[in-house]
Amino acid sequence: MTQAEDIAKYLEHLNLPASKNEVVHAAKKAGAPKDLWKMLDKQLPWLTFQHLNDILAPLGLAEEHKEEKAS
Repeated sequence: MTQAEDIAKYLEHLNLPASKNEVVHAAKKAGAPKDLWKMLDKQLPWLTFQHLNDILAPLGLAEEHKEEKAS
């Protein structure tokens, strides 16, 4: 499983649009490993995210997620 798939799995119940804090909280609540939600907290900008790709793009994972969907 790729990192984009992991993040998508932990955020599948996140109601979008969502703030950075809501994204991090959703990952924690879903049981994401500490290193994953810490990465989200550290690397995500203070924005309101409309789509999963809005979350993955600042992490450099949006293209990876597009490729998975195409497979």
